[in-house]
Amino acid sequence: MGESENRKLVKLMLTVLLLAIFSESNAQGYLEGANVSYDEMPLKVSSSTVDRSFNCGNFKVTDIVPVYLKKDRSQFLMFGLNFESFAFTGIHPDFPVTGFYSIAPVAGYSNQINMRFNLSALLIPILNSDLYIVSGSDFHFGGVVRGAYRVNDNFLIRAILGYRQQFYGPQYIVFLGLDWKIGNKWRISGDLPNNATLCYSIHPKLNTGISYLSGNTSFHLSRQNHYLQYNYAQPGLFLEYYLTSKLAIRGTAAYSFIRNLDIYTMDEKVTGVVDYIPIGPKPLALNPEVSNGPAFKLALSLRLPEHKNK
Repeated sequence: MGESENRKLVKLMLTVLLLAIFSESNAQGYLEGANVSYDEMPLKVSSSTVDRSFNCGNFKVTDIVPVYLKKDRSQFLMFGLNFESFAFTGIHPDFPVTGFYSIAPVAGYSNQINMRFNLSALLIPILNSDLYIVSGSDFHFGGVVRGAYRVNDNFLIRAILGYRQQFYGPQYIVFLGLDWKIGNKWRISGDLPNNATLCYSIHPKLNTGISYLSGNTSFHLSRQNHYLQYNYAQPGLFLEYYLTSKLAIRGTAAYSFIRNLDIYTMDEKVTGVVDYIPIGPKPLALNPEVSNGPAFKLALSLRLPEHKNK
């Protein structure tokens, strides 16, 4: 993809973000309807005899639009799309990958059972591939069910259970989360072991804090008929500013203490993975280990005040 095509893609994604004014998904005290982000990750192969640095650029856009079934918004359907691309520049000979993509439409249902309890479910078909050759086996399916219980106006707990097909085998998702407003300045939220945020409000338009993000996914490298497993965990420091009452920009400087970009043949599988912990022995990767290191992220988010049932 050339530079002009990249610019067109960025403009298209930003247009989708700005038009998604009515889309919503649960977040920390607000509803995040859409998000566009870009990560820059300097990389190095730790055990290589070739001393050559290279980089990964990770572009992502997420948008979910609700269709309300009741006037009080207690029940609604959700439709959306997640798009993600990874582009490697300065390719290292021990890591022969130029890029890959993730395309995941989303469909779901949410029901406010009563004033305190919400139950929702999402179905997420996924295409994770370098898109060089696409076959039916590249399409995987996943789904999650989430229950959230509001203890009081300042404290909410939730649990998420899910399943997702991966190229390395089945992945089972078990998250425990909370959203806790600690006074007027502090707030902690997240779904562990996937993500967590400790936020401090400097003033109404400016926030700072600590974030944590992890993930485990896989992509088909169709040129070699291999797959790549990407597993990471990274804490970071962020600063965010509200450009308007609904539009926020956040910059994050993080460090990955787990960063696995491992290539396997398609017949090498594991019994299963719980979040990011493998069940049984892990196969031997074809490539040398990629070193841990820094990551820098810039994100633009569209946010709306959280709707609360009376």
